[in-house]
Amino acid sequence: MFFSAGDSIVITRLISGQFPNYQALLPQSNSIVLTLDATAFREALARVSLLAPAQSHGVCLALESGQLTISTAGGDAGEAVESMDAGYSGEPLRLAFNCLFLLDFLNVVKSGQVEIAFKDNQSAAELRPADHEYRWRFIVMPMRL
Repeated sequence: MFFSAGDSIVITRLISGQFPNYQALLPQSNSIVLTLDATAFREALARVSLLAPAQSHGVCLALESGQLTISTAGGDAGEAVESMDAGYSGEPLRLAFNCLFLLDFLNVVKSGQVEIAFKDNQSAAELRPADHEYRWRFIVMPMRL
């Protein structure tokens, strides 16, 4: 099927086949949950990301009971560290993410509380609004720094 309008032509065709099993990629057993204020997290992450390495945009999230520390080291540019209150009561844990992916999520969820659910520091994390009225899932793989 094709459509034309002026100098533009759009050609489409129906591709037969089975849609990929995306359900297999979605985390099923993320039992560790971190709860944060979306605005405070976005602002702290934006400040720290200014010094994140240009190649990886990597930031480290260090979790301790009641606190999140966001840090990065950008080589010659220096390093940045920010701490904030967090709803977390588990064992100390360190995760690393591409800060651009986290900021993409936080630019959609403008305010309120957000949750980051994960199983460990090597498995996919699920980011979502904390009100559980969400209709979508934002999945991010951690990185190794």
